[in-house]
Amino acid sequence: MAAPREQTNKIDAHADMSLRDMVTYRIQRLAFEMARNATHMYRERFGISLGEGRALGALGETGTVSLNQLARIGRLDKGQMSRVIAGLVNRGLVLRERGADGGNAISLSLTEDGQQLFETLREVVLGRDGAYVDAMTDEERAAFERIITKFSGVARNQR
Repeated sequence: MAAPREQTNKIDAHADMSLRDMVTYRIQRLAFEMARNATHMYRERFGISLGEGRALGALGETGTVSLNQLARIGRLDKGQMSRVIAGLVNRGLVLRERGADGGNAISLSLTEDGQQLFETLREVVLGRDGAYVDAMTDEERAAFERIITKFSGVARNQR
């Protein structure tokens, strides 16, 4: 069955695009720039890595969780998250304890210092996010939400 005429025209027009004009490339570049800026800010202001900042954020928002849960939330593999947490434990920002059932499960939570850092980070991150949100009109924000939702669905269906 042939593609509808409208879809064929979109595909034909897309075929002539350069890599840097493609939507996926542009989104990836923007995400890279945003992550690079966040990495620089975390290092300069707080002496932590981007992964450590994300782990602190996830723990601050979820409370006590296992390493596996935190790795899923932070979208890192368990080995990477384990290394991130080890650094945070060594600096007294995260508490690592055996689960209440006495088994092999490890529970992770923020220490008092970790909670204070999380709250400071949260304010800074909200400010950074606000700069992006404030750059859009109300109509652009509504369109952005629709587009992100649509692209997320397309991405999930391409797996």
